Amino acid sequence: AAQRLHRGRPVAAFHRFIRVADVGASVRVHGLSNTDLAIRGESAGAVLGDFLNFARGAHLVGHNVYFDLKMLAAHARRIGLDVPALEATDTWDTARRFVPAENYRLETLAATLGLPHPPTHRADADVRTTVALLGRLIALVLEQAPQRRVVIGRYAKMFGTLAARMVDWREA
Repeated sequence: AAQRLHRGRPVAAFHRFIRVADVGASVRVHGLSNTDLAIRGESAGAVLGDFLNFARGAHLVGHNVYFDLKMLAAHARRIGLDVPALEATDTWDTARRFVPAENYRLETLAATLGLPHPPTHRADADVRTTVALLGRLIALVLEQAPQRRVVIGRYAKMFGTLAARMVDWREA
């Protein structure tokens, strides 16, 4: 599941199921059985291909999105799809920088920040929670921007080379 946002507002949605041979123990987490996916699911090639078209040109944002992108790329390669380099930001990482919390699971952040859509481990619900989280994180980033600018101005030259290397490492 995914939502396309424009200026923070949803303008398009993507929500499809992939037919798989066996969901295994994940049925306990996601509530989708083999039968559910046999009825509602479609081929991985069709769903992933359509998702990649939906995501084309977008900056992807998600909670633990780097893990999701690795899974997407691995599965797509197995079925013969090429996955372009996708630009992404992880709300997990951003939340760790701006929200004091016991942990940074989506459930914990939703409760800590009083988000209106609790996550349920169902993709469509978790996307709504992540959109709400993104809105709160953007507000926190903007609120703390003046203090960050002072620190960056003071120390940027000392850490420029390391920061560039970290970007390269992340991309690798």
